[in-house]
Amino acid sequence: MSPTVIAELTHESNRVYQKSIGQEVDPHWDELPDGKKAAKVLGVGYILGHPNCSPSDLHQAWCDHYLGQGWSVGVTRDVEKKQHPNMVPFGSLPLHQRIKDHLFLNIVQICMACGKIPEQTVSTGDDTACQSTVPVLPS
Repeated sequence: MSPTVIAELTHESNRVYQKSIGQEVDPHWDELPDGKKAAKVLGVGYILGHPNCSPSDLHQAWCDHYLGQGWSVGVTRDVEKKQHPNMVPFGSLPLHQRIKDHLFLNIVQICMACGKIPEQTVSTGDDTACQSTVPVLPS
């Protein structure tokens, strides 16, 4: 199972969670912009590279990624202003947002438990050509 497939699994699982708590549901994986897909693949890569990380560590890595892209904290998510309300320490997130980090981490860890993980270079396929070497689960 590739990091992209695992990212899709985490995304679609998150959609079910969003629906269960009455939150606006994100589009299906195939409808996501490449940049959002890339960020989720990088999240999977972070966990594969740091298998003992905590949800807080994962959230900090997410914040660091977006900070590096010029994003900052904002009241609402605003792509043009590059602001996001979740650009805060993990403990300051609302419970439903912390649960999403737990869900993402647990799904990746379950996938990791399925077998040996060889190394493979992964390209996200978007214009930023974000590439990293991450472990990939066998299919």
